[in-house]
Order: sequence, then structure tokens, then C-alpha cells
Amino acid sequence: MEFECHFLGWQDPFPLLVAEWITFQSSKNSFGFFDLSDCLVIVPTTLSGKMLHRALKMHLAESFLPPMIITPMGLFENHPDYQLDHKVEPTPLQKKIFWINALVEAIEKGSCGQWLKENRDFESLLSFATILSKTQEELAEKSLVLKDLTAFVEDNFFEEIGVLETIYFETMDRLGFIDPFWRKQELLKNPKLPSKIKKVVIAGCLDPHPLALQFLEKLKEPSTVDVLLPVTEKYAHYFDAKGRPLESLWQEMVLALPEQFIHLHADETEMVEEIIELVSKVNSNEATTVGICRNHLTALLTFQLKQKCIPFFNFSGLSYVDSPFFDFFFLLKELLKEPSLATITKFVRNPLFYAWLQIKQQDQADAFLGNLDAFVNAYFPSTLSDFIERNPSEDSIKKAFLLLNDFLVKLKSEHWPKALLGFFSEALENSSSLLEEQLEKFSAFLVGSLNQFNRLVPFNIFSSCEAFLSLFLEAMKEERLFLTEEGEKLELKGWLELLYDDASYLILAGFQEGDIPKALESNCILTEKVRKQLGLKTIESRLSRDMVILHTLVERLSKRGRLDIFLSKTSYEGENLLPSRLLFKVDEKALARRTALLFTTLPSKTSPKPKTKSCFLLQIPFDVPFSPESLSVSALNDYLNCPFYFYLKHKMRWQPITLSKGEMDESVFGSLIHKVLGAFGKDTEARGWNDPEQIYAFLESRLEAEFTERFGKKRTIGFQLQQKALAERLKAFSLFQADWRNQGAEIIDVEKEFELQIEGLNIRGRIDRIDYVGENNVVIIDYKTFGMGIKKDPFSSHLYISRGGKEELPPSEAYFFSGGKRWRWVNFQLPAYYHGVQSMGLGKSILAAFYFLSKVEDNSRLWFWPEDKSNFLEESMDAIRRIIRAIKENKFWPPNPKAVVWQYAPWDFWFDRNPTEIFAPSSFSGSTKTDF
Repeated sequence: MEFECHFLGWQDPFPLLVAEWITFQSSKNSFGFFDLSDCLVIVPTTLSGKMLHRALKMHLAESFLPPMIITPMGLFENHPDYQLDHKVEPTPLQKKIFWINALVEAIEKGSCGQWLKENRDFESLLSFATILSKTQEELAEKSLVLKDLTAFVEDNFFEEIGVLETIYFETMDRLGFIDPFWRKQELLKNPKLPSKIKKVVIAGCLDPHPLALQFLEKLKEPSTVDVLLPVTEKYAHYFDAKGRPLESLWQEMVLALPEQFIHLHADETEMVEEIIELVSKVNSNEATTVGICRNHLTALLTFQLKQKCIPFFNFSGLSYVDSPFFDFFFLLKELLKEPSLATITKFVRNPLFYAWLQIKQQDQADAFLGNLDAFVNAYFPSTLSDFIERNPSEDSIKKAFLLLNDFLVKLKSEHWPKALLGFFSEALENSSSLLEEQLEKFSAFLVGSLNQFNRLVPFNIFSSCEAFLSLFLEAMKEERLFLTEEGEKLELKGWLELLYDDASYLILAGFQEGDIPKALESNCILTEKVRKQLGLKTIESRLSRDMVILHTLVERLSKRGRLDIFLSKTSYEGENLLPSRLLFKVDEKALARRTALLFTTLPSKTSPKPKTKSCFLLQIPFDVPFSPESLSVSALNDYLNCPFYFYLKHKMRWQPITLSKGEMDESVFGSLIHKVLGAFGKDTEARGWNDPEQIYAFLESRLEAEFTERFGKKRTIGFQLQQKALAERLKAFSLFQADWRNQGAEIIDVEKEFELQIEGLNIRGRIDRIDYVGENNVVIIDYKTFGMGIKKDPFSSHLYISRGGKEELPPSEAYFFSGGKRWRWVNFQLPAYYHGVQSMGLGKSILAAFYFLSKVEDNSRLWFWPEDKSNFLEESMDAIRRIIRAIKENKFWPPNPKAVVWQYAPWDFWFDRNPTEIFAPSSFSGSTKTDF
């Protein structure tokens, strides 16, 4: 089959142009109306199909037989032979059940690694089953299955995944199911269309699924597929023969997007408020659409619209996570798992439980909630039996908890599905008629999910109510609830639906990086590296698609309508946001102005704003001199970062409490790999090896020992994946170490502690590693794991040039002149190590370097402090003296407002990201204020 592209332009909304084109290619039948039923139209989304049908009705304004409208993968579902093999395609929920049971079978057969054997609990298995299922879907784009990964990546992990997949497929076949991948592969051998179809049109599908394109390419009839595109003939060379955007050309494209279209706000709350104000003032005759580019905005936007009584309809549907049902089922699962005081009290306050209690207890339900807090405070019950056995004087309390206990007992029996549906039916017996459609569709969703689960109960190892609730909650995250459209309302649509939007006024809300284009999700199987090796969908292809959509919207609405683009600097939760890269697609002359616009500093309702003077600023006695006997090099760096932070941490001893997690944070990750490398450096035999495999075997053994000692033999999947990541870094290090040893390098010492007497104070430090290279050359090596703010170049990670006119940040003692330029120290680490080695009298020439522990072999190298800047190492001693004197003089104020520590928990919470609004400057006897 051949593909023929047609360029419809943008003089009218795209669905109307498509409707006109399809009609023009057709003619009226003998009954006097258009019969389009022999035409198959492929559109990007289901909503796009509805919009096209609406456009056809507007265009023809008379009776007509509509075309068959489907999304790309609908080609397979409408294949005449789709169900001829009588095998059932599993739902996403059932696929996860098959995967979970395949994982358990692999564990029992011993055909998997230790990483899986230690994680037999249902939640861990479900988490990995979800990853496997999503990975399968992505691999299907290239007609690949999981076992094919071994041809691209040599790793036992991927071989084990291939074995798991074989068990998964065999089990599915045995039970009369067929995986969607194999069904599509079978249908691709002989693709067919419904018998009545004579014409095929692809309308605005800018990145159709590769399997759908394969289907069309193999069709024998019709001979041509017409591809309709939303641009003018001028851009014909920007697309390939099948109508897909050419990435190389669209990435170089310049968008004619005037800056008056762009509205930057400090936070999402403020942004949504302005959108609501705009919408409320729009003429009722002007069709308006709000394009929700960032999904997280939906709940905030719809809440504000309801508050302002503005009628709207969300075409993207309601996420079940935002429905009142999600919290109920989540709390119910937690209650079955661990009926603690916190879980019980939350559950009984849930509206669904309260509605059920009203049916059961009638007029006593209100008394129950009214007396609950007093009962809890008086008796401190810790379990559900405590709630019952305390025998409170208030009878409503005991009856309510007896009812709850009876319900939970039923949910733990084999008849739990009946009990769950019975509870749900009773709780909703008196529900509002306004929720009738929503309840009807959710009930169907719940019953359907139960039927899917129960069909596999004879085979499923995990058939309890708790297991079902875990699967059902995952299904709720993936599904959406679509309601029936009613009347003229403000329309809310997702980004991909906007190509088919016909409104004359369009508001794009949340035009942020990571949302437009949508970021790709990597996992422990499909890492970014593996994704590139396989040639899977990349962010570049999404960028090209989104460029076409935005270009079309700008061209249409700048001539006949209005377009406003809203974005913010922070989310309503306080998360930092960036503008979408599409907004920077301007010519070089305008780029600097656009960048300045998008990175303007703004006051925020989410971030702290300047406040008026308050008499309630904290007064802390800082007049007692801080006279420590010694300080570490890292403590000096804390002072360079922010004098006030240094004071809180080292004088006041303020430290955040780190709670146990199912995985390591960055600091633990770094300390563990440092300890493994330290063990290698201390082993006099091992450090002389030049065989990378021998070195790696030693390091891997030490790594396993460290993990076992810290986290035990039974470890979460999170810990196991992090262990694998550390092992990859150690493998790269082994290659570096062998090569470095062959160059004559010799480890002298590791984790070498030193002390320097400076200004009457002991400055202590510990050097990761010291090597000899030749007779007189000493190399200081500091191990680094890749992290935020760490630059590869050691020099630029320690100091920078203070440009004229730029605000100079505390402490003033960090600044100095050299070579006619003003510099600022930001780190004393390597300079202090340099002086420490000097004091040891080791070698005539001392070099300092970073070694970055990367899992990428190409990055495995030393990054040296440049020899032509070695004078700065000597100058650092003067700066260190200045800092020590400032500490002794109690110079801890003002804080450095740009210190990164104020942006992260818990400091951001403690000080609202700005300590000057919490503490009074007069509390301090000293000041580091910079006056130049």
C-alpha cells in the first residue's frame, strides 16, 4: 500500500478541514445523502474521533452515514479474524496476575537471581510485574519481546527476564489466553479491513504506532492511504512519505510565537486564578477551550472552576485517583494489612464508610463520629480489638466497631467478593442523583475488575481481597472515567486532543518542560542506554510531534482567534518547574530576550514572598563566642556555603532526622562505594593488581559483604537495583584502575587522615586516596559520585570569578583578587588536601584530581586540577585563615539567600526557604555583610 500526503493548511480548525476533504472525495447516494460508511478514518485519540464526527455534522448539516473512525491500534481490533482463535486477550489487570505468578514460579524453580528471591511479598512482585508489563508494550513498537533484549545487552539479568517471559507465555497459553503482542503478530501476517471499507484516511496522526503502520503497509487493498496533515504545502518537505514529522527539520524550526501570548507566573495557584478570571470574562458566544498540558493541574483547575460556579466539561475524563473511591479502597487495603490506630480512625471518617454506617445505625452514625475523638484520647486504642474491648460508655462507638470488625472478617474469608460488593451497594444506596452516571460507570468498572480477577482465582497464588485491592488501585491509576457531554460548557482537553479542537479562544495551562514534550519514563529494564540501543521512541520524536501541534495552533489562532500560554515557576506543592523547550524555538536574535522573560524572578504564593517587619522574629543569644577545638574541611565548606547554616549545624547542632527507607539516599550511596574502594586500597595485594577482572571480583565481593552487613540478606528490589548500579560503577573503576596501574601508578594510602594547625585551630580532613606516579609525583584522588552541583572540572567546582555588578553573597571572607579579577571560593576540599599532603612531606610535585565513579566506561578517568592554576592552591591558605577568624568573631549573619540548602527538606520547611524572615539580625554580634 502506498501513502499519499495532503496538506490541508490552517485557515480553519483541523477537524472541519478533514470533514470538508472527506466529503469532497465522496458523493451522495441514491437516497440523496452522503454515504461515508465505506471510508475508514484513523485519528490520534478517541476524543479526536468525536470531534471529527461533530465537525461532519456541522459541515453537512443534513443526514449522512458516518465513516468508521478509529485510533491506530483499532486496526487490529477491527480485523475480521480478530477472535477466530477463540483465545482471550488478558486485560492489564490480568496481565499483572500472570506476571506475578510467573515470578513466583521462577523463584520456586530457582531460575532467577537473588534479586527476585528476596522479594516474594505481593507488593514487591506487583511493582516488578507492572514494570515488565509496561516494558512489553514499549518493545512491541519494534516487534520485540523481552527475551530479545539479550541480543542487545549482555547481562545475566536480561537472560533471567527472558526465562520469566517464557513461563509467562506458557502459562497464558495453557489457560486459553493469548498475549496482545502475539495476537497482533498473527494478524500482521494477513492484515484485513472490514469488508465494506474501500478508502483509508489517516487524519492528523503525527506519530502512529509502528505496528499500525506495518498493518497498513502490508494491506493489498485499497492501494493508497491518504494522509491528511494540518500544515500548508510549504512544509511538505518537513514530513516523510508516511506523514511523520522529520525530527532533524522540526528541531531546527523557529516558531512565530509573540511574547504577548506567554504568561509566566510564580506558582500554579496564582496561574490558575488568572486563568479562571480570564474565563469568567469571556463572551459566552466565544467558544473557549482550556488545554491542560500538565496533568497535575487538573484537580486544582476543576476545583477552582467549581468554586466560581463556572460550568465546564473535562473531555480528558476524570482520573479515578481524583475520585472519592480511590481513598476508600486505599484505606481499606491498609486496614486489611495493618489495622493500626491511624488507619482505623482515617477509614471510619471516610464518606463511604460513614454512608454505610448511616444505613446500618441510622441516627447513631452522627453520635459515633461526634464521640470518636474523645474515645481515642481517653483510651489510646492501638488495634481494632482494643476499640471493641475497651467497652466505652458510648454504645454507638462499640456497635460501629463491631460492624467494622464483622465486615473485615468477611473480607478475609473466601466469600470476600460478595462482602465487598454488598458493602459498596449499601454505602451508595442513598447517593445523590447528581453522581448517578459516575456511580454507574465506577460500579461497572469495579464489577468488571472483580470478574477479571475471579476468572484467574483457580490459578492465582494470591487470591485474597488484599491482593485484589492492590491490583485494583493500580488499575484505578491507569484508567479514566468518561462522562456524557451535556450542553454548552467550557471545554477542558488534553494536549494531544488540541489538534482537533475548534475553539476560537484557546488557553494552554501548564506549558512546562517534562509535560510538553512528555518525558519518557525509564525503568530498571529500559534504561536510557538500552532504549537508544533498541531504537525505541525518544524524546526527540515527541518533540517533533508537539512542534507540529503548537505550530498549527499558533498559525490558526494568531489569524482567527486568540491563544494564551500559561506556565509557572513552581507547582502548588512547591516543586520547581521549568518552561517547555518549545518556548525557546525562536530565532537567535530573540533568544536572549525570550530566556530573560521565562526566567524572570517573581514573587510567589507558594514560595515565600517578602514580608513586612514583624515583632515576632526569633531572638537567639548568639553573643557567646564559638570556640571549637577543631573543625573538619567539610565544616569550612558549610561556612562558605552559608555562615548561618554553619552556625545551625555546628554550633546549635541542628540536624535533620533521616528515616529508614526501602532504598539508599545519595549520601549513603556515596559512603558505601567509598568504603568498598577503601577496602581495596588497604589490601596491599589487591591494590597492586593490573587485571580488571581480578580487581572487579574483589570489589564485587566487598560490595555484597557491605550490603549484607548494612541491609541484611533479604533486601528490597530498590536496594537490589542500587546494588546493581554500584556494581556497574565498580566495573568501570576496575578498567580504570588496571590501566592506571599499568602506567606505573601505585597507591600509597587510602582514607588518610590529617590535621593542620591554622589560626590556633585544628583543621582535620580525610583524603580518599594518595598515589605515587613516578619517584617524586604524588596524586591526590578524591572519589566523586555524580550528583547535583558537582562539576567535573575540579578548579571550577572550587571557585569562580565574581563578575562586575553581580550580587556578592556572604561570607565576604570568601572573596579575593588574583590576576586583576575578583574570585570567590565555594569549596576548600582539594586545596585543604593539598596542604595536608604538603605537611606529610610526600613528594616534590603534588597533583590533585577528581575521579568520577561512573557506570559509563568513557567517563572513567581522572580530572586534574590544572597545573597553570596551581597558584590558587597556595592562595587558599589565606582564605582558610580568613574564614577561621570570621568563625571566631561570631560572623554568622546574614545568611546566603542563594545557598542550595534552603531549597531542600527539612531546611525549606523550617525556614520557609528564607531564614531572614524567621530570625532577627540583632541577635548576632558579628556580621559577614559584604560591603564593596
